[in-house]
Amino acid sequence: MTDILERQGMGDIAGELRKGSLFSQAAEPQLKHLERLLGPGDAVSALWELTRNLGRYDAETQASACRQACLRLENCRGKLERELFEKQRLYHTVPVATGCMVVLVIL
Repeated sequence: MTDILERQGMGDIAGELRKGSLFSQAAEPQLKHLERLLGPGDAVSALWELTRNLGRYDAETQASACRQACLRLENCRGKLERELFEKQRLYHTVPVATGCMVVLVIL
């Protein structure tokens, strides 16, 4: 598992696992950093819950936790895509409205 983490650019987590840390402890600094960047939310909480399950329970429980985390992350992605679409429409209309106002002021 540590080799996979190294290839994915997660050398810090792999190093902690080699020292004998639990996965949740090894991933904690990275998740805290992610939480500072994104703020608390459903995506970050899904990852927190996933790290608590990895390496602690049997394979089926871990696989189930991975599936649940993937579903939650997909839901978050869909929500963000919809929000981006809404804001994108707004950002496209602002320059047009500003241009119209400038023309009216000039006239």
